[in-house]
Amino acid sequence: MSGQEMDLEREDHEIVQIGSFKFEKKKFIIGVAAIGIIIMILAGVLISQNMLFGDDKIAYDLIVNVATKFKNPASVRLVSGSVGTDKDCMFAKISATNGFGARSNGYYFISNEGWIMEDEEYSSYLILYNNESLNIDKINKNLAKTLKKYD
Repeated sequence: MSGQEMDLEREDHEIVQIGSFKFEKKKFIIGVAAIGIIIMILAGVLISQNMLFGDDKIAYDLIVNVATKFKNPASVRLVSGSVGTDKDCMFAKISATNGFGARSNGYYFISNEGWIMEDEEYSSYLILYNNESLNIDKINKNLAKTLKKYD
């Protein structure tokens, strides 16, 4: 190869040097872009792990609105439940600590207007129409964070 051909080849492959490492400019830019995309994807996944959407968000909001009606609001957790078809109420099996510190379960109808009714009749509704699409763990993690202020 002549000297001119080598100069042309060097122009096509500019070198970026970071410390003692040397990279071709194109490969360096592609690598940095790929790392940036991976970081954005990981951040999105981590954020979405705690965010609630759809029926999970509705169930969470309904429970938060009535949590103070329990003896120990910070202990309120969802065991199972189903959001109503109009998305304005839910039937739920709720676990919370009572006045003696023991955890107990109850079946409730919860409305978006902030009222709650305990009734064993709702247990049969839950058995028949339990919507297993609720992410109980994710809802409870968010409830724990939000209701912690009542400890």
